[in-house]
Amino acid sequence: MDILVKNAIIVLPDRVIEGDISVADGKIAAIGERFSGSATQVIDAGRGHVIPGIIDLHGDDIEFEIGALGPKASARRMPVDLGLIQSDKNAAGWGITTKFHAIAYFEEESKGRSKRLSSEIMDSIARLAEAEHLLVDHWVDLRYEITGDPTYTLTALEHPRVKAVSLMDHTPGEGQFATSEAYKALNRQLTAADEEEFDRILAEKGARQHLKWDHVARVCERARLLGLLIASHDDHTPEKVEIMAAHGCRLAEMPVRLDAAQKAKSLGLKVSMAAPNVVRGGSSSGNLNAVDALEALALDSLCSDYHLPSLLTAGGLLLRQRLVSWPELAALLAANAADALGLVDRGRIEPNKRADLAVVRMEMGFPIVQATIAKGQIVYHDLRFQRS
Repeated sequence: MDILVKNAIIVLPDRVIEGDISVADGKIAAIGERFSGSATQVIDAGRGHVIPGIIDLHGDDIEFEIGALGPKASARRMPVDLGLIQSDKNAAGWGITTKFHAIAYFEEESKGRSKRLSSEIMDSIARLAEAEHLLVDHWVDLRYEITGDPTYTLTALEHPRVKAVSLMDHTPGEGQFATSEAYKALNRQLTAADEEEFDRILAEKGARQHLKWDHVARVCERARLLGLLIASHDDHTPEKVEIMAAHGCRLAEMPVRLDAAQKAKSLGLKVSMAAPNVVRGGSSSGNLNAVDALEALALDSLCSDYHLPSLLTAGGLLLRQRLVSWPELAALLAANAADALGLVDRGRIEPNKRADLAVVRMEMGFPIVQATIAKGQIVYHDLRFQRS
């Protein structure tokens, strides 16, 4: 046995039990018994909860880490490798063992986004993962703005770290932004663009609206051939959901209205929403509240979006409000995302599954990660947490 996690409250898919978890050869070997055998490393969970390693379906935090996004965004950004390593450490520290970077494969100068930068990030993920420099598993959720030229996206879909493509339309009147002013208001917080620049961007988006469904068809056809998860982002009407489902979408990311989320569920799509929505008490754009979606049985998973700590923090809030049980929380943070992505080797605490685990304790009213195990390796531990 490589690792023994003892004195744990273990969150299984359908119940919670007390006991130990043994890990060997990167997998969960046994669950529930009190083991007396020797182990290379022993973690005393101290009756903390052990949940499956969190699967983050969609997060763009790396753009902040390299200085490409945010109020101090600059062309003189930080090295991409440095940003990825920092994102990796943050993920491990918050119990995230599978991380999908939402990489924008289009030109958006006002936000520091470019195809060149996106290619650099994707190549950094591939190179550092191959060299085993990363603590957790990193993949790419390729963002495609459907009013843009799909040529580069069609090629980028074949990158070895791409497992999903997210189709989005940020044109005002579509998706997240009901009006041009709503688009400008949010983006003023993220960029240094002036009114003239915003007007130019919006004019270009509007001019390309008539091309978008041809673009969607081409990108979805390629994605299906490659076996990628296709997600639709910010759907604002049930009709839009129906169109995207017909193109092969299996995930609705951050639907704007409850009826759109409910339509997605009725068509068999998984629904994912941003964890910061839960933590902040609602959408930053005034759209669907994630808790309302949960209570309407129209929410399957949470993603970090732009704030990694919100995933586990949102879970703690939902538990405290008695909106979910521990097994239901594990499904929101791991199992349902694994199902959407076809990652059959992880997402649940079961024998022979990949040993991706997080030991969690409540501190100061928040769930705090005491230890994270990724693929059978301890990749994070709090020094207050005893390990021998």
